[in-house]
Amino acid sequence: MQRQGVLVRLLRHTRRFIVNLLTTTSAHGARHLVHGGLHILERLVWLSCITVGVYGMVALSQRIWNRFQTSPTVISMDRNMYLWNTSFPSLTICLHRRIDEEKLAAYIRLRGFDEDDAEQFREFVVLLANVSYRTFLELPMYKTFGIAGYDYMELLHNLSWSFLPQVISGAARNLDVQPTVTELGLCLAVNSRIAQYTSYEYWQARRWDEVHEPTPLVVHPLDGEVYGQLVKLESSYEVFFHGSMEVAEISKRQYSFQESYYTTVELMALEIITSRNARELSVSQRQCRFTHEADTLIFSPVYSYNLCRMECRMKLASKLCGCVPHFYRAVGKGNFRYRICDFEGLRCLGQRSDCIKAVLFRSDSCFFEQEHPKSMAEVNENYRPLIGAMIEEGLRKLQVLSWCSQNQQLIDSTQTYSIAALLQDKKQGLQDILETFADCTVGHLPSSTSARSSTEHVFRASSSSGEERVYYDRVEYLERSKEIRRLMKRFKVLKYQCHELNHKLHVESQIEMTRHRFIKHSEASSKELLQQTITERVDQLQADLKNIDLDKTRAIQAAAAIEKFYRWKLESTEQQIEDWMNRFDREKEDQDSRFQKARATEKYWNELKISYDQRQQEVDKLERELVRWEAELKHKELCGRLATRLQAWWRGVMVRRGLGRFGPTGGKKAKSTGKGGKKSKKI
Repeated sequence: MQRQGVLVRLLRHTRRFIVNLLTTTSAHGARHLVHGGLHILERLVWLSCITVGVYGMVALSQRIWNRFQTSPTVISMDRNMYLWNTSFPSLTICLHRRIDEEKLAAYIRLRGFDEDDAEQFREFVVLLANVSYRTFLELPMYKTFGIAGYDYMELLHNLSWSFLPQVISGAARNLDVQPTVTELGLCLAVNSRIAQYTSYEYWQARRWDEVHEPTPLVVHPLDGEVYGQLVKLESSYEVFFHGSMEVAEISKRQYSFQESYYTTVELMALEIITSRNARELSVSQRQCRFTHEADTLIFSPVYSYNLCRMECRMKLASKLCGCVPHFYRAVGKGNFRYRICDFEGLRCLGQRSDCIKAVLFRSDSCFFEQEHPKSMAEVNENYRPLIGAMIEEGLRKLQVLSWCSQNQQLIDSTQTYSIAALLQDKKQGLQDILETFADCTVGHLPSSTSARSSTEHVFRASSSSGEERVYYDRVEYLERSKEIRRLMKRFKVLKYQCHELNHKLHVESQIEMTRHRFIKHSEASSKELLQQTITERVDQLQADLKNIDLDKTRAIQAAAAIEKFYRWKLESTEQQIEDWMNRFDREKEDQDSRFQKARATEKYWNELKISYDQRQQEVDKLERELVRWEAELKHKELCGRLATRLQAWWRGVMVRRGLGRFGPTGGKKAKSTGKGGKKSKKI
């Protein structure tokens, strides 16, 4: 009953507190739930409204929180035009010629292959150097030549063609060219800041440290056109365009170019730069990763979007075929390894290449970098050979020269033609050559060659018609005179044209001679400049040689001083070792004597302990005997006291009852005594 009373009071106070809270709260509509005099339907209406409001508030708060966790960043355009610095794009060049024939021939001689095996091995190496996910099935599967899959990359690197193109840049500094390994094999990276992490030398050295990244090359729209030109490319090639913090990847678009063709590629760059405050956000919030955040990657010390996709492709290849191609890094972090594919593995990958290349990655598996440059390339598909580009360059220069307003007034010494006419004639000739060359390029070779000149009409002399006449009439004479005058005029015109042609040929020959003299002087100047450069280089090399000799002398002196120091240090160390050994012997003897004394003392103590234990056992035995004796003595005393008490009790009973020798002497006396006793007992 008492417990029920406490519960009732607790419920009453709780109800009073809730009513007071809902009545005095500032939440709109809450007091109507406990307000008196309301119908139950009104309370339900207010309760439903409050419930809907609370649910909407919670849902909106959760949505705002989820938005902050997933996409708290915004993309805005920088309106300060002076900060529109864009990173110069990078490109990866994969030549189709990747094997050095001399190295390959030396390797074949070293292995001792016969003629058939040598030809098959040459074909195998060339196909292996250019293999990718698209060409795995083209590899010959008939012979392995005793080479394991783990040795494919080392073999290709040792037989690779050591060639670097010449890069000409219109920027403030030159562009770097570095060898790299991509999903197309051995390639060259231009203006890349992370290409060294994907080079075979970096992999072979088992390095995981971060190298010094070069300063990014940035350009500004106000700088005008900034170009980069690659020359001396002696083979056909494929090009990937990407950012300077990215690598080439097989699923991206690539451009193929033929050998000795001049191609112009115009790039329009779009770059997204992450602010410094984004570093405080998590990766899932900012939806991007910085270069140093490579903890999710196993085979790369730095992070990029394409490197992450390549690792996902490695995992898928290992899942489908149990191995990965040889152009990936073989050893990962923590000595983690995938099996490198042999012929059977490469065939399996070739059969599933479309699935591996077109795999869909999850959105939360790979993020873009913090600075995501994107370049849109516009490539002129009408490839023109280099000579055609040179002719067009000459036409543009002649067009620039023709813009001069004084060309018409500049006349040669013979007063036959002007500089404007000469430029126009040269332009017409170059255009004819370019049209002929274009026809030859597309495969329509001209069936005949036609020469253009200013003499389009050819005079054909004809003899007099009919038979010879001795007498001519007046009409015929007049006709013959007109014909003669016409022919004389025609002759003068032809003579003037011939003179003009001769002068033109003379001018052309003079121009050609002047050009030859200019080329001769230019070559002489180039040779002189080259000789001067070589002389300066020789002087510099001699100075470097002197410095090297001086450094060598200093190094020898330093080595002698170091050796002297080492000898002195060795002698002092040996002396210290000898002193320590003598000290060790002395201390050992002292310790031995102390140990002997300690052992003697320990033996004496053990004997005393044994004697003490024996005496202690005797003392314990005597104590037990003493205790037993005391117990027996106490028992005997107790038995005596009990016997005495028993005797006293028995004697009292005998006396009181008058039994035995304590009974009456006669019968009457005994009866009177008994009666008297009874009487006295009654009294």
